[in-house]
Amino acid sequence: MYRYRLNEEKAKSMIYVTDVGQQQHFDMVFKTGKRAGWLSTDDNACLKASHMGFGLVLGDDKKRFRTRSSEVVRLADLLDEAKSRCKTTLIERGKGDEWTEEELEQTAEAIGYGAVK
Repeated sequence: MYRYRLNEEKAKSMIYVTDVGQQQHFDMVFKTGKRAGWLSTDDNACLKASHMGFGLVLGDDKKRFRTRSSEVVRLADLLDEAKSRCKTTLIERGKGDEWTEEELEQTAEAIGYGAVK
């Protein structure tokens, strides 16, 4: 996986962004890479790989989305939906009367995107 990126693409640093359910997998892969000498054991070195986990994405049935199934949702669509739902909730709670459209948009974006994190 990352050996190709290090050797062929000459990557200096790699960040893998997946849901938190993959944390253990990446921990094991990176430890193996360090033992094999492909990655530096010094966390401050330039040849390194890390995992950035985010919360699980659940479907309407409250089950995890599987990336290998046809049920995958694009991140941009997920963020748009989160922002839209937040804006609707803000309007339902009377903020549409108090705030400008720009304030509603900015607040809905901040809350919606933060909720996805």
